Amino acid sequence: MIVVFGGAFNPPTIAHYEVAKHVAGLPFVEQLLFVPVGDHYEKAELIPAFHRLEMLEILVSKLPKTSLSKIETESERVLKTIETLEQLEVEYPNSELAFIMGADNLYQLTNWYAYERFIHKFKILILNRDMHDVHAFIKEKFATMTEQFIVINDFPKINVSSSAYRADITRTEILLPEVEIYIKTHGLYK
Repeated sequence: MIVVFGGAFNPPTIAHYEVAKHVAGLPFVEQLLFVPVGDHYEKAELIPAFHRLEMLEILVSKLPKTSLSKIETESERVLKTIETLEQLEVEYPNSELAFIMGADNLYQLTNWYAYERFIHKFKILILNRDMHDVHAFIKEKFATMTEQFIVINDFPKINVSSSAYRADITRTEILLPEVEIYIKTHGLYK
């Protein structure tokens, strides 16, 4: 199974690193694929994709069974998650694809574009960091599709975020040292 880890990664933090390390280490995961959003994605303070890709390359160089996709950064428009995974399905025809999300996103899943098709076609790996009763929620909201969800309960919550770093760039403990060096070298997030 290839697990798709999407996000802005603006910048990639130690939380992103630890999630990737944990998920790539699961016995059923053949590869974890970072998929950063492109420059068309409307998000406050989003730095150019080039820099986010370079910082993700640092993470990939330190993690086994991980790689980086430019599918969204090379797109001429913002791709919906289902569109990204359907394109990746063409690239990886012999692998089952899963999309990773936190339990907080699970509760918003019915608001996603073509969410039913998304759930039917792809596995969804849920990181249950806050120990929500996601199993009950899945049974209630997605009763006929429960086999599409894989819940990971043993991942510890890491209270860091990209936005916390952007709000206070002195909080370098949020970053891998090499990512911090890259940010300082290129004068990012001032």
